[in-house]
Amino acid sequence: MSHLVGLRLEQHRIDDSTAIIDFHGELDNYTASRAKETLRAWLDEGYLHLILNLRCLDFIDSTGLSVLISTVRRAHELHGTIRMVSPVYHVRRIFEITRLTLAFPIDASSEEALASIRRATAQQQAAA
Repeated sequence: MSHLVGLRLEQHRIDDSTAIIDFHGELDNYTASRAKETLRAWLDEGYLHLILNLRCLDFIDSTGLSVLISTVRRAHELHGTIRMVSPVYHVRRIFEITRLTLAFPIDASSEEALASIRRATAQQQAAA
């Protein structure tokens, strides 16, 4: 678990390469750099498939969005996957307004996101 002023991230390991990250609080200019470092560290530790649970994220600004975008890019470079889970209405609305719903898969539950990751991983392994 990582505590940032205004933001708390809790990691729940599913397996050696998959984790759920619960966001609590605000992802903004004040918390963005530490959040980016924390997410990047988890990717670099081998957690290439991250489910970002945004149910308890109260606020996100453009700096917070850039953290999520850079995390998705880094995961893709490492052949990983990022999925979002159920942002609250006003956070989801920001994704819709910025059209980031096209770039960020958003699932209704962590279980749904995990199933999507497992399907994609199985398809990648079958293609290899």
